[in-house]
Amino acid sequence: MSPASQIALRNGQLPLQPTGFVGRQPEIATLGTLLSRSRLVTVTGPGGVGKTRLALHYAAKVASRYKHGVVFAELSGLRDPGLVPLSVASAVGLSQLDGREPLDLLIDHLRDRETLLILDTCEHLVDACAMLAEAIEREAPSVTLLATSRQPMDAPGESICPLAPLAVPEPGTAPADGDAVELFAQRAAAAVTDFRLTGDRVEQVIRLCRQLDGIPLAIELAAVRLRAFDLPELTRRLDRRLHVLSGGRRAVAPRHQALRDTIGWSYDLCTPDEQTLWNRLSVFAGPFTVSAAEEVCGGGSVSSALVLDLLIALVDKSVLVREDGPVPSYRMLDTIREYGAEQLGQAGPADQVRTRLLGYYRSLAEDLDADPLTGQLEKYRTLRAQRESVRAALRYGFGLPGQERAAARLAVSLYWYFLISGELSEGRYWLARTLEVAPDPSPERAAALLMDGLVLTAQGVPGAGIAECEEGLAIAEAVGADRVRARGYFYYCEALVAAGRLPEALDAGRTAKKLMAKSGDTGTAEALRLYMGLAHLLTGDLDACLSLCAEGLRQVPSENGERWLSSFLLVLSSLSLSIRGDHDRAAAALRQALAMRQELGDPMGMGYCLGVKAFLSLQQGRPTETAWLVGAASPVWKALGTEPFTGVPGLADLLSGAEATARADIGDDAWDATFARAAKYPLEEAAALAARDDRLARAVTEQGPPSGDGTRPPARLTAREREIAALIADGLSNRDIGASLFISKRTVDSHVEHILSKLRVRSRTDVARLIREQHEQSGTKDS
Repeated sequence: MSPASQIALRNGQLPLQPTGFVGRQPEIATLGTLLSRSRLVTVTGPGGVGKTRLALHYAAKVASRYKHGVVFAELSGLRDPGLVPLSVASAVGLSQLDGREPLDLLIDHLRDRETLLILDTCEHLVDACAMLAEAIEREAPSVTLLATSRQPMDAPGESICPLAPLAVPEPGTAPADGDAVELFAQRAAAAVTDFRLTGDRVEQVIRLCRQLDGIPLAIELAAVRLRAFDLPELTRRLDRRLHVLSGGRRAVAPRHQALRDTIGWSYDLCTPDEQTLWNRLSVFAGPFTVSAAEEVCGGGSVSSALVLDLLIALVDKSVLVREDGPVPSYRMLDTIREYGAEQLGQAGPADQVRTRLLGYYRSLAEDLDADPLTGQLEKYRTLRAQRESVRAALRYGFGLPGQERAAARLAVSLYWYFLISGELSEGRYWLARTLEVAPDPSPERAAALLMDGLVLTAQGVPGAGIAECEEGLAIAEAVGADRVRARGYFYYCEALVAAGRLPEALDAGRTAKKLMAKSGDTGTAEALRLYMGLAHLLTGDLDACLSLCAEGLRQVPSENGERWLSSFLLVLSSLSLSIRGDHDRAAAALRQALAMRQELGDPMGMGYCLGVKAFLSLQQGRPTETAWLVGAASPVWKALGTEPFTGVPGLADLLSGAEATARADIGDDAWDATFARAAKYPLEEAAALAARDDRLARAVTEQGPPSGDGTRPPARLTAREREIAALIADGLSNRDIGASLFISKRTVDSHVEHILSKLRVRSRTDVARLIREQHEQSGTKDS
């Protein structure tokens, strides 16, 4: 698999499944046959029948057959058809720095790729998904599409793989004859550790699975009830519930009714407070945090103080799934969310809860926007982890009478989020909605125009960006929106820099600085230093550039959680110092920048750092190293579908000139060979090598990434974790590791916890031992 596809998989990677896969061998064989004959196969069936699980299981088995891997595009939390191409492009890993239509960008990327693309949960967006599938089939001949939906898409060339419920054995037969029984047994053992499928339990489980029509989700919901009832009581209660709901006519009830009835039974077994919270949580379109649930769903009989205990109770009852990650969160399955949404609508105050959802995410966005430098990483990750619900809040707001302006304010408050995440095209989508609901001069319209100008600039269209900024500035001045006007001059400065109109850019920057001092927009004022520093660099005033960068770094200490601005200030400092000939300080600044970009998980930012490192290597007389670094960064730009340093032509020209010089120095053959070797490295590993001159020098002479490097623990560790594990083996404390890698001790503590967990060891001593053992096996010496 190429490095480019590895980048794509980090965005659209197959999600890990918390429970084992049971049965479905005939369906897997059928799916394989259909996909060998057709480039578009849709797995269809009712909710809860296991469509997504089948698609994921099959994809994991066949991933190695596809040269460019498998991409998983989850659409369940999406409700806007216009965002379907953009969401799939993001799953593939494409940058939103390209100003073309997302569909055109996606098709261009996929045209020559051999990929299995999974479109998951298409039924609510069936027309948009069908149009996308038809375009991909027509324009990308080596892409295979696997979709899941409750109904066919009716797209040309579509083959259907209907998924029936799990097989249930006849009474009196062996349980091995039915996958449904095996599924219940596995889930029951997980719920009650001493559960065994023996004796008369077999017949009881068969009867229960037949009552549930073999629907996997219904079976899983029933199995967890063994925590409260023994098996005979569970069967009796479920039988009574289903008999009442169907009027005693189970034989004629449709299959999907079994799932609905089971969800309804689970709902009835919840306390009134649990039911109320279930209903209110249905407004979240994806993962949500405890804080989000408390703010949005607390009130009335369910106070915010009760929410945490109720969340735990709903997890125990399998209504919610807890997800670990940088921001621990909870999630509802689609069918369970749908049931809660129906109950919420019947209860009456659905719009009240949705209005609180809009208000909550608006407050998060405004907090980041008002103070983007304090706690930036945590604020950004919180919004990023809940972006599906941020979209839901925007959609609700623009669709709720009287809430359109609040939705507009949320959209324009997401400036820093869109900037850090790189989701610029989606930002333009919501800004367009803002302009629709704010047609007359207003602060919201001015802010939307100015932000749109910034996005156009970042996407490489500075001329259009300047025009938008000028219109927005005129409106901001007319309506007296001083804070919007101050920030508008900052955006205008950036657009002018990108257009090469540097004296005008510096004038706009000085105006922005004065206005920001009056409006108190200190966070954005610090970011202004970056673009004014870039303007000074491009005019050749290195002293002014370095002074602005140093001042900015003093004002934004990394200990406060800010990473985006600090890393770019360091990159700019490194480039200036390199031009001046201060190579040691340039290299030190770049190492810090790389560490921050790795912490943000930002492939584009790491690509920028590798590009500047390539320039530095040439300045130090190492053109072969330049070729290696440019090659190592190339999969980033290919996967993101953009050129290096889009939006900053002056900087792009400076670095492309260095590439041309290095190629001329070592010759085309040596350049091409070194470039190709480096492009095989995974991005994080290449970045880790670039941060250490000794390791980089060794990598430049190697034939490619080693299959078994003695400095690395097992491959399930990330590149950063492998680096930290090696330093543990060298005897460094967590504080010393942090100082060495320019990250906080707290961050190192978190990495060490993950290392211990992944390696299944208890102490740092065990980690060091594993490193030494791998050392000895490989016969290499750790650097």
